[in-house]
Amino acid sequence: MEEDAEIQAALQNTVLLKVNGGIEGGRDMARAHHVRAFPTFVALNAAGEELSGWVGYGDASAWRQRLEAIKADPVTLAERRVRCAAEPNFTDAFALGESALRTGECAAADAYFEQAAGLDPAAAAAEEVELKRFQARIRGVASGEYTMAKATDYVRTLLERQDLVPRYALEITEQLVRAGERIGSEAISPYIAMARPHVEKIEAEALQERKQRFMVNHALFVEQDEDRAVRLMKATLSEDWHEDPAALNRFAWWSFTHRVNLQEAELLARRAVELSEPGALQANALDTLAELVNLRGNEAEARQLIERALELDPENEYLQNQLTRFAGEQSS
Repeated sequence: MEEDAEIQAALQNTVLLKVNGGIEGGRDMARAHHVRAFPTFVALNAAGEELSGWVGYGDASAWRQRLEAIKADPVTLAERRVRCAAEPNFTDAFALGESALRTGECAAADAYFEQAAGLDPAAAAAEEVELKRFQARIRGVASGEYTMAKATDYVRTLLERQDLVPRYALEITEQLVRAGERIGSEAISPYIAMARPHVEKIEAEALQERKQRFMVNHALFVEQDEDRAVRLMKATLSEDWHEDPAALNRFAWWSFTHRVNLQEAELLARRAVELSEPGALQANALDTLAELVNLRGNEAEARQLIERALELDPENEYLQNQLTRFAGEQSS
């Protein structure tokens, strides 16, 4: 951002305030503005009223264009709701949909995105509104706003389309897998199978690694071949991954998440702890190892590992919750 002249120009007459939402003080601001993921950008006017908000860095040009659009039409979200109700338009409906999705109002987000798509199909395609509607519905399952059937009906509708953008199939399956613990593998597998013909069309070099990971998920959920899934997962890692603590931890966490290859995963997690420099990375590796040893019933060691992790990263709220959880399991 500091090196991009166009973004610097767009930031003229704008105050850019960087807040660490993971520490005390910053957490209060993050909660106040419904920040659920990092990085999140929230645009406020001089009175502190919210104009817009979005998640992720994205492309520098798109980031700049978004900021310039906000500055050209600095309307608060409250004003947009009034304006959109009186004179429906794509810009307001889409902005309100994004805001509702970011703050967890999933049904409202879906409704606004549906309205935006009806008002301007071309603009909706450019802004990937179909994907955003999927995100709203799948998150709505977790919040209780949608049933799983309603969410997956929309997924099926998308994946049955012959003209679906292949990358959309990739995005959809990635998010389904992330939501797998609450959805269940049996609910995920049919859609991964449906997505495969779309994903196989992907030729872009930038998406090949994600395409490989799709095949890992296909082996795991559709073929139900754990050994093949482990081999494919290892093939996505760098050649020196056995000496890379971040890669070791990533593979061990994947194994824990999907309950596969657990014995090797524990050995690799221990190796990740040994190779990591003291700090957040080592704390993450200790957390992974704690989950793995806890899974095989060693609650006492799991708690000790989390205590070590908290010594390295004492402000980490997730680790604090982990300690409470493991202490409860040990005492029960």
